[in-house]
Parts: sequence; structure tokens; C-alpha cells
Amino acid sequence: MANKELYTVTKVYAAYPIERLIGTVVHPGIAIDVFGAESIHFVGHVDQLTGGTYSVRIQDSDTLDFTVPHEVDAEHTLGSPMLFTSAAPYAVEHMAYLGNRRYVRIVITATEVTEPSSIDIIAELGKKHHNPTEGSNLPTG
Repeated sequence: MANKELYTVTKVYAAYPIERLIGTVVHPGIAIDVFGAESIHFVGHVDQLTGGTYSVRIQDSDTLDFTVPHEVDAEHTLGSPMLFTSAAPYAVEHMAYLGNRRYVRIVITATEVTEPSSIDIIAELGKKHHNPTEGSNLPTG
């Protein structure tokens, strides 16, 4: 019964579909409407990054088109910002958004990436009182 309950309070979206980034570039992800969610857990995966880094940050906004995006500060996140490097190929990273704006998106900055590597990020939207994405349930590595 616990699985059924979890699935009724959790929604999963592609926050950043599989993309192959190279060079030095800033690339925003997909805007996600978080209406009704109390917390958002992002899970990112990179496939054999051989040079450079991918850093990931969260932006939020009151409008879907992100006319005025806001950088999300540490007070409204749980976990460390995602950072993918060639020292950890095939890495999986986690972070959560605990803010209160209507829309969120991931922004990826590729820095000196020499070989294209796939990166993708999903967003799991949940309710704090059911605790699927907050507190001790958030993996640390």
C-alpha cells in the first residue's frame, strides 16, 4: 500500500532532457509548473564526462516564460548544487528546491567540455507531509 500512496503524491518530469553539450555554454532547462507541490527533488546524471565540468543551478520565477528569473539561494535548496566533473564519470547528483515560486527550471553551465557527454535531469514533485523528497530521504552522494 505504501507504493500506491507514494505514486499518488509524486509527479516526475524531465527537467532537462538528454542533451550533449560541448565547449563553454549556459543552457536553461524546461520550465516546470510546481503548483500544488511543496518540494522538488532534482536528480541529474552525466555519461562519461571526459573533460571540463557541468555545473547545475536552479532558477525560479513567477512567470512561465522566465522574464524575470531568480537565482535560488541556499536557504531555498536542500543538498549541494550539482557539479559534474571528469573525475567522476557516470555520476548521479541530487538537490532539492524548497522555494515558493510557481515555476522552476534547471540551468546547466558547461565549462571547457572537450568531448560531448550526455547529461539529463529529472524533477520529482512531492508533498512535504508525505516526505518523498525532503529531509533524510534525500541521498547525499
